Amino acid sequence: MHDLDWKERYAIGHPLIDNEHKHLFEIAMKAFKPVAPELRKEKIKDAIVELKEYMKIHFKHEESFMRVIEYPNTNQHINIHQIIIDNMKVMLNKLPNSNIKEFEKDLAYFIESSLISHIIDEDRKIQKWYENKKGQRYIIHWQNEYLVGHKEIDDEHQFLFHISNEAFVLSEKDNSSKEKIKEIVMKLSLYIKQHFEHEENYMREIKYPHLMHHHEMHENIINEMNSFLKKIINMDTVAFEFELAIFIEKWLVQHIIYEDRKIKEFIKGEDIKIINIEGL
Repeated sequence: MHDLDWKERYAIGHPLIDNEHKHLFEIAMKAFKPVAPELRKEKIKDAIVELKEYMKIHFKHEESFMRVIEYPNTNQHINIHQIIIDNMKVMLNKLPNSNIKEFEKDLAYFIESSLISHIIDEDRKIQKWYENKKGQRYIIHWQNEYLVGHKEIDDEHQFLFHISNEAFVLSEKDNSSKEKIKEIVMKLSLYIKQHFEHEENYMREIKYPHLMHHHEMHENIINEMNSFLKKIINMDTVAFEFELAIFIEKWLVQHIIYEDRKIKEFIKGEDIKIINIEGL
């Protein structure tokens, strides 16, 4: 049996990322569970497919975290992620014509080099950067790549960023109270709901085929915002800034990139692929 169990020494100190790393190990171990000889290749294939898909989700989370803390080697790290995914595709293609015992050895080596070594050699660099950056002010930067091509929607997206940065500026002042910060976040919450209503009305007008899916994602974001509001009172300033930055990156920026821009693709007549970013 290959020793691919999660070990505490692999932890980088970020709860979300560490939990996802643990789950990657759990999925990887499925490939080595005993089954009847005629089922081994299918079992390994299923495990690799599951591992690859969860890795994609995890990499999106990790990349969001890197952008939030403005990690200087984000692009290089993203390239490493893509190489890992590409290598997994190669392994899947090789599986049907491989000797199963040799393939299991190759798979174990891949997990050790692309999962364990990646965590120890690369992911810890992210955490070290974050530890050095703690206490510094966050600002969420609007970028033109977030444009969806509809003036009202784009203007409202930019105003969401503006409100978020109001909260960051306010939390930086020594005399600002949590109540004032909460007021700004409440303002953000109300504007998000108003914006979602406008966005869904527009989707109805253009007969957007994935309106229901999009509406469900809006509901999830609102629920997350409500949960965040309840947690503010128990947060110190540093924790608040980090949690708000993560919220903006995860639920707004990623939502704009992966969901709202599909509206533009639909208008242009391009194929639309549904990507579930609730796990992002």
